[in-house]
Formats: sequence, structure tokens, C-alpha cells
Amino acid sequence: MPQIMYWRAIRVYSYKRKQTEQRCKQMRTHYDNLQVARNASPEVIKGAYKYLSQKWHPDKNPENREEAERNLRIINKAYEVLSDPELRIQHDRWIRVAESKSEQKEERYSRTNEQPGSATENDNERRTREKRQAGTQSKEQGSKNPASEVYEFAGFWERGGAILIDSIVVTLIWLALSFLYGVLASRSEATPTDTQFSLALFFISAFYYVQGWSSVNSATFGKRSLGLEVRSTNLERISIWIALLRYVVWSLGALLFLVTYLTQPFSKKRQCIHDMIANTVVVKKVGALRVNNVAVPAIVILTFLAIGGVIAAIALPAYQDYTTRASITPALAHLAAAKTEVAEYYAANGYLPTDSELAGRRYNEPGMYSRVRIDENGNVYIIFDLKGEGPLAGRMLALYPSLNENGSLHWECYSPDIRLPLLPTNCRELSNQIQSEQ
Repeated sequence: MPQIMYWRAIRVYSYKRKQTEQRCKQMRTHYDNLQVARNASPEVIKGAYKYLSQKWHPDKNPENREEAERNLRIINKAYEVLSDPELRIQHDRWIRVAESKSEQKEERYSRTNEQPGSATENDNERRTREKRQAGTQSKEQGSKNPASEVYEFAGFWERGGAILIDSIVVTLIWLALSFLYGVLASRSEATPTDTQFSLALFFISAFYYVQGWSSVNSATFGKRSLGLEVRSTNLERISIWIALLRYVVWSLGALLFLVTYLTQPFSKKRQCIHDMIANTVVVKKVGALRVNNVAVPAIVILTFLAIGGVIAAIALPAYQDYTTRASITPALAHLAAAKTEVAEYYAANGYLPTDSELAGRRYNEPGMYSRVRIDENGNVYIIFDLKGEGPLAGRMLALYPSLNENGSLHWECYSPDIRLPLLPTNCRELSNQIQSEQ
């Protein structure tokens, strides 16, 4: 009798285990209902939906109308979920959780069914299963298809942290270029205007962001640091033109105090205005780095204070020198115009004029320079605004004429009181001699 009960218990256990395995194997997903792979693109899902909805339309199945209506409801529900990126993310997450639970149940049943005499066989099966799982994981990790991953929409502080990191990177690039520009400008007469320098900074920033968003990683350095990606609403990689459109709208919002971010906390897909216009979303893989809502504001404040200190100590003096050199360039242009008229006066009369009125022209630049004048030695000079402030206030820039062997005039640029690094290269030699004698 005990032996009969023992074998009956074994049969009951085997029957329940088979039922459990069948339930695990028969677990159907919306991908199964549409007969597509889990990494299928939106176009494939849409095509499968059209085909199956026509196949199971009740009008085409009059003999089996109830089953056709039931299948059509299942197909419509599957397409409703898989065509929506957010619902698809939630469905993929549910599939992974269900598969994990099924594997745990199967492993628990296999351990319970182990017999003392089959230890070697179970060890071999375990090794085989582990190798198979390792191979599957390596394939999943090597896959570049975003649909095979599970994503969730990035939060406000996570995106703010990414912007902060990207701002630091762009600022460092700008500081490096400003330093290089300062070195080159000190050795060259050609000095770009403020507009040209601002445009150069805009294009550098545009290249950094557009190239990052449209790259294989779909992220800039800041977003990659926090596990974020910029993708289309279908979770596909965006093109360079979509990235450029997104950057232009984002830049306009940045000029208006980041007004484009006001919709992000209230949007269903956590989209900002530039995301809505470019039809993009910012997502992150499930299990990626999560940002603490308290730590990020503290990091943002401390980092901005640190950057502010660096800019105040390095960038501001460099920028002041740059603006000063940019102010000297138009002054030389005014002196060049006066120099031409003085040369014409000398050619016509045989001597240099002693007043700018005698040269035939008045020069007056209110707010920037005093009038251009000529002293008793024929020097053409200009004095910067005496009422202004800065390194050029009340300083003088002049052109000194001398006669060549052929009787023509030769001009040399100099300043008795402007610092040498701020002057063009051709003005420094004579200025150095004059300033050293003072």
C-alpha cells in the first residue's frame, strides 16, 4: 500500500509539472498575436496588423463569425499596445518579468525532482543550461536594435543633469578655443568681430549636439553618462536633419530661459517643446543609472559655482582682452582713412597738414573715440573716449609718417600708453621703444 501511494504521488507531481511547463510555453504575448518578432520595427507591426485584420474580418469568415470577431478583438488590442511606444515599453517589461518567473518556477521544479543517483546528469544539464543562457545574453547585449531593449521616459532631473554635463563639455571647448584664439590674435593683425566669434561658438555647439543625437549611441556625452538616449517616438535612431531641427528649437528655447522645458513634467511622454516639434523622445534603458531627485540639484548648484569661479578667473580677463583688441581694429580703419587724405595733401602741397580740417575731413565717433587729429609733426592720432571705462579709456593710437628715399610717405603704427599685448603686431615694435623711454 505505501508503495502504491508513493507512485500515485509521483504521477500527480509529474502531471502538475507538465501543466506548469505547458502554461509557461503557452504564454502568449501581443507579439505572438500579431505573429511578429519582439524586435520588429513599427512598419513590420503595421503590415502584420493589416494582413491579420483582413484575414480575420467577420465578413470574410461568415461560417465562423464568432471566432473571427474574437480573433479580431485580440489583433486590435495587440496593435493598440505595440503601436504606442509607452504601452510597448510596459508590455516588454511585463514579458521579461513573466519569463523570469517562469524560469524560476522551472528551476525550482527541476531541483525538487532531482534523484540521488542522477547528480552527474543534473550537473551536465545545469552546465548546458548556463551556457545557453550566457549565449542568449551575449546576443542580446550585442544587439543594436532598440526595439529589443526595454525603455522608459527620462525624468526632469535626469535630463537636467545631462544638460549640465554637456554644458560643462561645451564650455571647456569654448575656453580652449578662446585661449587659442587669444594666442593667435596676439600674433596676427586679423581679429574676428564679436558676431563672427559668436557664430563660431554656435556652430561648434551645433556640431557637438547634432552629431551626438544622430550618432549610433543616440546621445551626447552628458546623456550617455546618465544612460539617456534621444530617439524618435518609434524608438528609432533619428537622422541628422531631425537632430538639427531639434537643436535649432532647443537653442531658441535656451535664449528664452529654457522655456521649452516647461511642458516636460506634464507631458505623457515627458516631451519638451523641441521634442514635440522634432517628434522625438528622451528615453533610458530599464536598469540604467537612476538619478536621485535630491542629489542632482545639489550637484547642479555646486558645479555651476565651480564653473562660475573658473570663468571669472580665466575666461573673463581673456574675453576683456579680446573685446579690447576688437575695439582697436576699427580705430585703425579710421586712421587709415585719415592717412590716405594726409598723403594726398602732402602730394599736392609738398608739406604735411597740421590740422585734420586742412586734410579736408572731420572725424568724430561719439561714444567711442574723440575726433581724429594731426599734431605739428604730422602724426595722425586718435584718442579713445575719455569718459569711458576700461583699458582703452583716454589712450592714444597713432600713425607716424616718415619719408622714403623716393619721396613717398612711410607710416608706422604706435601707442605710447596701450599695453603691448593688446596692440596689433605691426604696432608693437615702435610702441615698445616709446614706452620704454617714458
